Amino acid sequence: MLTFELNRFNALGRDCAADTAHFPNLHFLDTMGIPLLPAALGATADSGDWVNEIHLNRNGLKKFSPRYAALVELVLQQQGLPA
Repeated sequence: MLTFELNRFNALGRDCAADTAHFPNLHFLDTMGIPLLPAALGATADSGDWVNEIHLNRNGLKKFSPRYAALVELVLQQQGLPA
């Protein structure tokens, strides 16, 4: 069920970002393709790539940050700004 909800959320973000008439400065990064290690079931502390259920730990950030930075650089370049 969670994967279905995440896919719906991503589809909404992707669709909104594609609607440049209504959302001209919205950019979407699909994080589902980033190979993050899930936390152990029932974990209440640092586990996998997560500090808790929503915050990445250092290893998770090392995986996430390059893709996020690449998107920011792309947006800046598209707007003619220095990256």
